[in-house]
Amino acid sequence: MSVLKREYGKEQPYIGCGMFKIRLPFIHFRFTGPEAITGLCNSVTSLAAIATLVGILGIENRQAWAVIVFSCLAYCLHWLLGDATVGGWITPALALVIVFLNGYGEGIPRMQAMGALQIELGVLFIVLGVTGCARKITGMVPPSIKAGIVMGTAVTAAFSQFKEGAGLYTYPITIFAGSMVVFYFMFSTYFKKHSERIHLFRIMGRFAFACGVFVCLLVGAVTGEIDYSMVSFTQILATPDFAGAIRSMSPFYIGFAPAATWFQALPIAFVAYIIAFGDFITVKQLGMDAAREDELVDYNTNRTNVVCGLRNLFLGLLTPFPPLGGPMSAPYAVSTFQRYKNSGREGMDSIWDGYGTNMILAVIGLFCYPLYLVALAGSGAVLAVLVMIQGYVCTQIAVSLAGDKTDLGIAGMMSGVMVAKGGAWGIGIGILLYFLLCGPEKIRQDYQFNLQKQKEEDEVLQ
Repeated sequence: MSVLKREYGKEQPYIGCGMFKIRLPFIHFRFTGPEAITGLCNSVTSLAAIATLVGILGIENRQAWAVIVFSCLAYCLHWLLGDATVGGWITPALALVIVFLNGYGEGIPRMQAMGALQIELGVLFIVLGVTGCARKITGMVPPSIKAGIVMGTAVTAAFSQFKEGAGLYTYPITIFAGSMVVFYFMFSTYFKKHSERIHLFRIMGRFAFACGVFVCLLVGAVTGEIDYSMVSFTQILATPDFAGAIRSMSPFYIGFAPAATWFQALPIAFVAYIIAFGDFITVKQLGMDAAREDELVDYNTNRTNVVCGLRNLFLGLLTPFPPLGGPMSAPYAVSTFQRYKNSGREGMDSIWDGYGTNMILAVIGLFCYPLYLVALAGSGAVLAVLVMIQGYVCTQIAVSLAGDKTDLGIAGMMSGVMVAKGGAWGIGIGILLYFLLCGPEKIRQDYQFNLQKQKEEDEVLQ
């Protein structure tokens, strides 16, 4: 139970500190059972990043484990500082980040490039969020370019898993089974139709990704595609190699990237910000849909920007993290909002109960050694499922962003160039095609279209 109680219809008690509203466990919020279980699932999905950290950055397993602990600790800044969301990765940008990093030699050059990218993204979050310039910049980007950026992440995501030597060649049955489960629970119109009247379906829909992870790990064991021989339950708790991770990755130890790398990373940071920006709208809308009369929840987009910026700066300077730090972990944010809405005050007294419990248990779960060994064995398959789901979602988003066939054509060309040459080339080709194919009237229409979209978004964010 929490010590401080709120009045009906008021905001949950907090300690004011400028734009931040500090809340502490047991004092300002209590722990909840369902979110504790969800938090442990969050531990497993977070540990799926081991495959990327080891494969792309070339660090050791226990160092990758340490990086994930740091990233989950950074998630806790959201509930600690009064930001009403469950933070997560900028997953749609991951495939693009991997392509960018592959342009650098293994070891220190690649590590420095990752640090430069994440530091730039952190600064973008903070500066654009506090000044409000983000709205103006994104409003100037034509729909075709936005669609091309998102389509590029979708195609890159699919390509990263289907190319020779990728996950589908290592865990074909496992990834297929896990993907089909998540696709069905998340996107099937038949499933959604029947989940409205079947309670079990609703529960499975809320935990769609967790179900996919479970199926991945189970099918991997049955088929032998995942080797669990190293999993042991003789040791329950263990600690990662924090010192080794910092010495191997922090720019304070390996040095900062050269100026050319910072310049090359800037377009990728900008693309990642544009992708993440949509999550601010989504978080606010989810919160509005789940609103209850007994609690006032303060959604402040500027604060979310600053918290995301602090997370990325922290990781960029300590242990750069390829999935980056975004404003929302969709599976866990949706499940928390839905339970908050449906269970009432008796089930979840405050939204902060759900946020805090989820992330605190996610961090604690990371120190469970058997859980780490299971996730280590299956991280490649789990990450592949996650990337493919994001590819599907990004394709839907890209098509919705395009206003006409010209926009779709430019977006398609951009996505192909992004896969072949990287994000900077893709954006450059997109801009060239836009001014080549679109006359003054089309440009004016696109600008008016963006203004209308921003007006609609402002109504949500106010």
